[in-house]
Amino acid sequence: MGKDVAILDIGSCKLIFATGRKNSIGSCEVSSFSWIPYDGYYNGDFLNVEKLLDDVKKVYSQANVIKQPKCLYVGVPAEFSKVEAKSYLMNFGRERIISSSIIDELHSRGDQFSEGDDWEVFSSSAINYLLDDERNAVAPLGERAKTVKASISYMYIKKLFKQMFDAIAQELGFEEVKYISSPWAVATRFVDEDARYYGALSLDIGFTSTSLSFVKGDGIVKMATCDLGKGSIYGKLAQQLNVSFDEALSLEKSINLDFEALEGALYTIFTQEQVKTYRAKDVNNAVIARIKEIANFVNNEIAQDPNILPDTATLFLTGGGIAGIKGGLITLEKCLKRRVRGRAPGINNYDKPYFASMYALLDVACEINDNQNIWKKLF
Repeated sequence: MGKDVAILDIGSCKLIFATGRKNSIGSCEVSSFSWIPYDGYYNGDFLNVEKLLDDVKKVYSQANVIKQPKCLYVGVPAEFSKVEAKSYLMNFGRERIISSSIIDELHSRGDQFSEGDDWEVFSSSAINYLLDDERNAVAPLGERAKTVKASISYMYIKKLFKQMFDAIAQELGFEEVKYISSPWAVATRFVDEDARYYGALSLDIGFTSTSLSFVKGDGIVKMATCDLGKGSIYGKLAQQLNVSFDEALSLEKSINLDFEALEGALYTIFTQEQVKTYRAKDVNNAVIARIKEIANFVNNEIAQDPNILPDTATLFLTGGGIAGIKGGLITLEKCLKRRVRGRAPGINNYDKPYFASMYALLDVACEINDNQNIWKKLF
C-alpha cells in the first residue's frame, strides 16, 4: 500500500478534507475525514472570500490528521474551469510502436492555446486516438501505426482560484499543491468505461449548482453549469408553501414521486411549535417542476451540440441534489427520455452520491501519488 494522500473537495455548500490510501485490493480507504458547511460559490464566484481561509482551516483541523502529506490535491469545480478540445496529427513516415513518450509529445504539441489573463491550462486527457486514419483507440500504448491523430481535451483553471488555494495550502503547511478537475475525476471513476468509449453524460446535482459533462474516452468534450440544485428545489417549495426553507427541506424524507399522490394524501412535518400538513400532490408537483428545470438544462445543452454524443447516450448521476427524493431519479429519467444511472462510492460510511466527488478525487490522487508518470501524462 502507498502513503496517505490529502484532498480538498470544494462543493457548492460544503467543504470536505480527507486523507487516505489504496489498500491491497485497490480500493480507497479513508484515514481521516471532515466536512463543514460554508457560504459556497455562485456563478463562478465565492460568496465570502474573506472567510474562505478560515473555513478551510476549520475543515482541515477537524479531520485530526496525524501525519500530514507533503502535497494537497485540490478538486477544481466546473464553475472554476472550462474545457477545449483540439486534434493533433503525427506522421512518422514508417510504422512505429506507440510509446508513452509519443503520447506525451502529442499532448504537449496540442497544447498551443493562447492563455489569457484569467485562465491557464492545468490538465489534458485523451478523447480518442485514430491510428492510420482507420483504427480508433482510447489507449494506443503498444499499438503499431504510421500516423496517429489525437483528439485531446484541455482543461483550464481560473488563475484567481489557483492563486487563492496556492496561498491557502501554504498557510496550512503543505509543500506542494496539485489541481484535479472534479468533473473529470467523477466522470472517469463513475462513468462505465464502455459507455465512455461511445460517449456518455455525467451530471452532478449539488446544493446551489449543477454541472454537466459530455464524456468521451478519457476526456471531457464539453462542460456546462447552471445555478439549479437542492437549494433551488426546496427554496421554491418554501415560497409556494409559505414556510421557511428548513421546514420545506424537512419534507424531503416524506416525498415519494414513485406514485401519483392521491387527492387527499398529506405530508406531515413536526416543528417545535406545531404539527404541519401539506397536500402531497402540491408538494410533488412543485418538486417535479424543479426536476424538469434541471432536465431542460441538460436537454438544451445536448440540443446545442447534437453530434457530440449518440442519441442513446446514458446519463450517470452523482451529487446529493435529488438523491434524497424517492423517485427522483426515475422522474429525471422520464423528463430526459434517456437512461439515467445513479452512482455512489462503494466504500463503507461514504456510500452516498454526495460523496462521489470526494471519493473520485481521493482515487485519482492515490493513483498519481503511486505513479508520477500519470501526473506527467495527464497534467
